[in-house]
Amino acid sequence: MPKLPIEGVKPELSRLYRRMKRLPLVIDAIQYRNPPHIQREIERETDVPQTTVSRMMRSLNNERIRFRADYNVADFRLSLAIVTARPPTRTAWETLPYKHYVSLLATTLTGELLVIYRYPDVLSHEHLKERLKTSLKTSNINLDVFSYTGLAKPSITHYLENLKPKEKLDPLKALKINEDHPTKPFTSLTDLFKPVYNKQHRKKYRITLDQTDLFLLAMLEKNTVLSKKAFIQALREQLHIFNEPEGKAMKHYSHIRRKLKGSRAMILDTAKLLSVVIVGKTVKRCANNMLQEMATYFYAINLATDNRGKIAVNFSLPPSMVQTLIDYFKNRCKFDDLKVYVWPISNIMISRVFPFRNYNFFARQWILDERVLEEQHKKLIMRGYKIF
Repeated sequence: MPKLPIEGVKPELSRLYRRMKRLPLVIDAIQYRNPPHIQREIERETDVPQTTVSRMMRSLNNERIRFRADYNVADFRLSLAIVTARPPTRTAWETLPYKHYVSLLATTLTGELLVIYRYPDVLSHEHLKERLKTSLKTSNINLDVFSYTGLAKPSITHYLENLKPKEKLDPLKALKINEDHPTKPFTSLTDLFKPVYNKQHRKKYRITLDQTDLFLLAMLEKNTVLSKKAFIQALREQLHIFNEPEGKAMKHYSHIRRKLKGSRAMILDTAKLLSVVIVGKTVKRCANNMLQEMATYFYAINLATDNRGKIAVNFSLPPSMVQTLIDYFKNRCKFDDLKVYVWPISNIMISRVFPFRNYNFFARQWILDERVLEEQHKKLIMRGYKIF
């Protein structure tokens, strides 16, 4: 049986595709809906029998092909910051400020230290930059801040249907096929970046969720591909850590469901591809057009914007395609400043999901004092819960 004709996908997915030709239909159905994934609903949408859907979902879990829940950081009073620096010592990163809000820490191929924060928006980026200068012992700090985030959600079915016989999808062909990608749920800019709350009341806005709700969000960021029965069981197992009755499982989930924006199938083989972040500033209209295009591009993963013309797009690409994507960006928009950061997975030192551990649900606010954070984390560990 032929392999999945897509460059850069995980070999586990190719093996499943050999046995389950309709698997892309089910993957698409999972991406464009919020969990729990009710199999009979997927059957009605895809015409794949419920027993086959169940077997596919079980196989995806067994092969550890995860689906990452999508959400906008703005809905949780967080901002995204991409930081690069050249500290004088290799161990300077150990003194990073607000280290509990670090989502990614890596070194780029050019030797720069790359730090991605998801941090409370009450913390000014000027203050963060000054703290970074002090802790990293360098004044050469590059800091880009974004208020809104989302995940690209390409339709695997669309890309496969537009391939010619014996043709294989690669990043260059994907750019062409993406030109007529159909509109799907959670792929328009309105769906991706519009916060649930009203921006006019931003100062009055407070997170009405508790720590259990946020913990479930982190759990869904790890993986969402679960049947309803397995989903409820997973919630119950996690809720025991917080001494909650089992009957509250779906109640807690209902608190965050409206903030979810589908999920992204993490099917690219990051061990063999390079992680690439392109950051640029241009006129707002062109920036939005670029983001809309990348929202369904097969090799795009993370999207971010400040809603004023600055955007960031994260890709997983083969080395030969990095320059091609850079040139594509330059041809599409006139960027004032285009920055590119590239790193292999082996250069990643820290990778974390949603920072739920740092939220004080009594005060309904994020904790910034690092000593208080350390104490809270110790208490959570003593209560028997797993830190992602």
